Amino acid sequence: MEKYATNVLDMTSDVEVDEEHKTDTSADSISPLKRRFCESVDHQEDSRLLCQECMVHKCDNYCLGDCPKVEPRQCRFEYGKETEYGKADTDGRERLDTSVIPVDRRGIEHFRLIRTKSRKVVQHSKTLLQGWRGNCDVQLLIYRSHPDKPDITEIENVRKYVVAYASKKNHTSKNEREAIQNIIERLTSRPVLTLPKFHTQFEFSRHQR
Repeated sequence: MEKYATNVLDMTSDVEVDEEHKTDTSADSISPLKRRFCESVDHQEDSRLLCQECMVHKCDNYCLGDCPKVEPRQCRFEYGKETEYGKADTDGRERLDTSVIPVDRRGIEHFRLIRTKSRKVVQHSKTLLQGWRGNCDVQLLIYRSHPDKPDITEIENVRKYVVAYASKKNHTSKNEREAIQNIIERLTSRPVLTLPKFHTQFEFSRHQR
């Protein structure tokens, strides 16, 4: 899996960056976000600077949430715990000398690459980052069952993760949730499981169109 992630997807989380860097939004800014890939001379440095601009996690109220007891909050993306309520001074994720597959609070496995440098760099694909020139989060979700005999529970867990991530703050429509759930239930009732091809029409909020 590590070879696939690094060689095929060009993924990394091991980048040397200035974690306190602030993006220059002035008219004469030389930020790499304002350049096209074809304008970059040093592709490796271009990738590093892009990562520094938009792939460094900075905790705020979105990931820390609100604590009614006014106690130090834990980042829900596992980038640490603040020292005092409201400071958002989390340390970041632990450094790793080898790739690991941890289980998150929802019971879903994730693949995490080596991390020996910055504790706050978000795991990403360098190729996608340089092409998109902006934030592009990449997650590898893992199936343990055989591809010819998939475990419906795994499919359901990943489905929940993808729908929740895609909709984020927006509420997924009731019809969409029920349509996906009906497909899963029909599959579980079959003696021999085959995954059908189907076309799904999603509903998007106004700002996603």
